[in-house]
Amino acid sequence: MNQFPLSRIILLTYLIVIGPVAAQEDDRTSSIPRKAELFEPEGYGAVTKGGEGGQVIWVTSLAEKGPGSLAAAFAAEGPRVIKFKVGGEIKLSKMLTLESAKRVTIDGLSAAPYGGITITGGLQIAHGEDIIVRHLRCRGGRNSLPTIHSRRVLIDHCSAAWAYDQVLDAWDSTDVTLQWCIIAEGLVDGGHEKGPHSCGSLQGGGATRVTTHHCLLTGSLDRNPLCAGPRLDDFEKRAPYRFDVVNNVVYNYWNASKTSSGSRVNFIANYYRLGPDSSESKPEIFLSPSNYGKPDYETKVHCAGNIGPHRTGTDLDEFGIVMILSEENLGGPKKHGFYGEGANRFLSRTPFPTPATAQVKVQTATAAYRDVLSYAGAWPRDEVDQRLIREVRERQGAIGRVGPRWRQIHEEFQKKQAEEKKSP
Repeated sequence: MNQFPLSRIILLTYLIVIGPVAAQEDDRTSSIPRKAELFEPEGYGAVTKGGEGGQVIWVTSLAEKGPGSLAAAFAAEGPRVIKFKVGGEIKLSKMLTLESAKRVTIDGLSAAPYGGITITGGLQIAHGEDIIVRHLRCRGGRNSLPTIHSRRVLIDHCSAAWAYDQVLDAWDSTDVTLQWCIIAEGLVDGGHEKGPHSCGSLQGGGATRVTTHHCLLTGSLDRNPLCAGPRLDDFEKRAPYRFDVVNNVVYNYWNASKTSSGSRVNFIANYYRLGPDSSESKPEIFLSPSNYGKPDYETKVHCAGNIGPHRTGTDLDEFGIVMILSEENLGGPKKHGFYGEGANRFLSRTPFPTPATAQVKVQTATAAYRDVLSYAGAWPRDEVDQRLIREVRERQGAIGRVGPRWRQIHEEFQKKQAEEKKSP
């Protein structure tokens, strides 16, 4: 059975919000497309219950902590739905963590009449179960919106940007969906200890059963996304390490999507679009073989319906967008970006099985491109998200907010490191 029937095309009415969101409360809510308002959980995280049936807790303050704050709502116990009677920016001095929570929904759409909620400094879900996060803008911090050590998590219509490590992650977590999100502009020179970074989404450290669909990944150097699977100390514990990357738009990247470490990934009907800082010589998908001596767990990908600079039409080789990174590179480049003679063992002509409860209604890549630009991200869209969408349409923008200067920043960091190693 075809897990991702490309013939199931959703016919949608496209609504594009142009210009800044109006100040009046009625205008703010009426500007939100019905498609963005609806909660339509798909993917591996669709099984989450969230806080349905629990108490409703209202956030009434933009303060970092104290009565009525988001932090106070996080500290509450039991199943809960967190809603907002306030809009604006919550400025954090350190990352805010929803720790060890079970059955929680954070309903950012409730802040729409007040212009929405922006969290500056990072919001983290840790050791949680059955968590839903909708319509939040999370920007800055080491990681803008990470999920770690958690189960059954769904991130829907969120906008994340400007982290100096990863923007939107799923680390050591299972049954996770990232859907209809904007994942943007990982910082190049944000202060990462390893130097220039700018990464979109890392899904690893034991992560499995993760779905990324209908997201815009834009303006990050790398990991758009990276599906990396296991840790060495529990390699077989959660195998096979499964990821579905479906109907996303990846724009203005240096390295686009990646997979490694024994992962099994379906790349289905994604749209890769070169930006001003992209290189046409770079493939859409890098595959790094690594089975840790366990041949049954070889890294593999299935590709169907993707569009990009190396596959501009549906009549071309499905795997023409994949480059294998390994010792087989010594065999020299081959047609469509394949290297060496053993590439076929990393490629699956049939999709990896996905349970019925975790499947995504698949569009063509071109239809997904239109819909992602029309509906992704937190609503109402603020000026930042409007800019990001406009830059994709007009082929503008700058990786990590610095553009081609990232090379100079990288070279300067390497030079500094070399000098420090020489110092006594």
